[in-house]
Amino acid sequence: MTPDDPQLILLQQLAHGEWISGADLAQTLGISREAVSKRIRRLSEWQLEVASQSGRGYQLQPAIELLDGEHILTELRAAGHASSRVQILTSVDSTNRWLGEHGCNHMLCLAEHQSAGRGRRGRQWHSPFAQNLYLSLRIDFQHWPDRLPALGLVLGVALCERLNALGIALQLKWPNDLYLGGRKCGGLLIEQRGELLGAGTLIIGLGLNVAMREGPAIDQHWTSLALHGHTISRNTLAVELADTLLKECHALDNARISQRLEQFSNYDVYHDAPVLIHGNEASVAGHSQGIDEWGRLRLRTAHGEQRFSVGDVSLRRSDAAD
Repeated sequence: MTPDDPQLILLQQLAHGEWISGADLAQTLGISREAVSKRIRRLSEWQLEVASQSGRGYQLQPAIELLDGEHILTELRAAGHASSRVQILTSVDSTNRWLGEHGCNHMLCLAEHQSAGRGRRGRQWHSPFAQNLYLSLRIDFQHWPDRLPALGLVLGVALCERLNALGIALQLKWPNDLYLGGRKCGGLLIEQRGELLGAGTLIIGLGLNVAMREGPAIDQHWTSLALHGHTISRNTLAVELADTLLKECHALDNARISQRLEQFSNYDVYHDAPVLIHGNEASVAGHSQGIDEWGRLRLRTAHGEQRFSVGDVSLRRSDAAD
């Protein structure tokens, strides 16, 4: 959607959650009241609920905070990211895909809604409209650091450090899930394009549950910042997260990776917990012992220690549902 699209203008008029008459909406959008009614009904495609009442008009329930690309860009440049760019999309299948096809170095893409958001191993990421953050960052590199496969852990540690400083006790589940209060609150999805030891591009996708209070039945217990009493602005949070990712990527070298991997234990949600590693062919039970210098999970089993690289495996507690 473009900034002058009637559907986006309609959302901007309704976002505050107050009653507004159909006549006022029709005048603002330059369309008939019947056309307003049709556009209101279309909002249900994004799981938005709009109440209607004769004599009062329409009310969005609950109110939402729309993303403000100009504000986010201004704050990022004030923080020292002069080359950064920001693209806000109303709805897209995937911010990672859009950024890979249309973006450039240091560009940040955020969407109010994702129709095909993804997590690791192709899992669907539930993306209700204007409730959470769906954010991707493109970084172009001339040379890959040796331990680039551990990048998800490195960025996860940096994000946990930043949000903990804001009073949000975020933790990490190996290799790239963000947890709050023992439940999944977000995750990272990193896509690498280019030669392994040469120039290339990283697309860093981040999803974080912010204001969501209801959701579909999924295979993991989830939570959100709002469910833990955190009412931080999505625009403020977007600046905090993007600033963290940009700074971490600018400082990325093998020394920085080593430092962040050593800090993983500060945020390890499964420290010394009984867990199961699920692979394509078998499952392995043991106790999580943190990670090694390459970001591999160390698992203490009945047959000694085993180590698992970030790849097509998943980690869950063995004594409780995850």
